[in-house]
Amino acid sequence: MNIILVQVEHFLRRILKLADECNEKISSTNIQLPPTDEEKQKHENSTACEYCKTEYTELNHKTYHHAHQSGRYLASLCNNCNLLCKPRLQLPVLAHNSSRFDNKLIVRGLTEKIVKNVQIIPKSNSNFLGIVLDSKVRLMDSFQFMDASLEKLTENLRNKEDDPEKLAQIFPYLADHFKNNQHLPLLCSKLPFPYEFMSDPSVFEPDVQLPPQSAFNNKLKNQDCSLDDYNIAVKVYEELKCESFHQFEMAYQAVDVLTLSQVFEHFRKKCMEEHIILILSTFGQPQDLHFKLL
Repeated sequence: MNIILVQVEHFLRRILKLADECNEKISSTNIQLPPTDEEKQKHENSTACEYCKTEYTELNHKTYHHAHQSGRYLASLCNNCNLLCKPRLQLPVLAHNSSRFDNKLIVRGLTEKIVKNVQIIPKSNSNFLGIVLDSKVRLMDSFQFMDASLEKLTENLRNKEDDPEKLAQIFPYLADHFKNNQHLPLLCSKLPFPYEFMSDPSVFEPDVQLPPQSAFNNKLKNQDCSLDDYNIAVKVYEELKCESFHQFEMAYQAVDVLTLSQVFEHFRKKCMEEHIILILSTFGQPQDLHFKLL
């Protein structure tokens, strides 16, 4: 069996299992802590919903919105908004530009022994905007919400910040994973990667080291890797104390996943706070929101 399809099957089994675990935890947990005096006063003084800004009515009354997992008070909302905030029992899984790349591989790897019910949301004849698996997992393309490269999105969120401690506040997921904030100025920049070097599973053997500069050339774009870019890869390899190419590759993947998570979480909060839109309830940026963000 094709090694890529084996990896796709492994990925699908993992996310479906994770969806089941998340759903079980969400469904069975509803903690509500007693409000603090400050929260109680804020709730009593609230005259309009914090999300939609509509004044409360007898039919759409004030509710105490809290996080079911922690019991923490979140906001005073109208009943309509509070119902909309009920946890979705579908796990959103985001990948950047997946409608052009990842989703095509995933569709090839779908089999009835893994997934019984598949709903594909097409973008065109060849591109898939999203995929719903067994009504439990939503595979979504983050590029449909934020149409820029991950490098550009990370650069915008970073906003030219170089102080490690401040970067840890901007990128807490990265800081928590790598444990050393001094690495963040390096990890929050564009990292080169030798994609064409990964032509065989043997490159992940523990004795395979970081390949030479020529392996980082991009034949697809007909671009050679500069010495400065290669030195960045070497610095990452050394600073993170990688002992093999496989460890370097895992670190690279972690940076990609965690920066996308951070960027999208920032975008999601912005949509909710400024536009009252639950962005993950869609498969792409709503047209009215697009104009608001311009």
